[in-house]
Amino acid sequence: MTNDKNVLAEFANRLSHIKNATEKVQKVIVNRQKAAAIKLLLDIKKEYHISDVKETEKN
Repeated sequence: MTNDKNVLAEFANRLSHIKNATEKVQKVIVNRQKAAAIKLLLDIKKEYHISDVKETEKN
């Protein structure tokens, strides 16, 4: 391990960059998966004529 401030600053900058890039990529992937899951659920509800409990209670 080193105590050199420049080396430690460079290391911290690289870690921060990797963390930020990873978070942004993961967020995009999660949002796409969520959208696909919602579409799938809506398609299943439509195909099997399933309504939400709240919709049933309104009638």
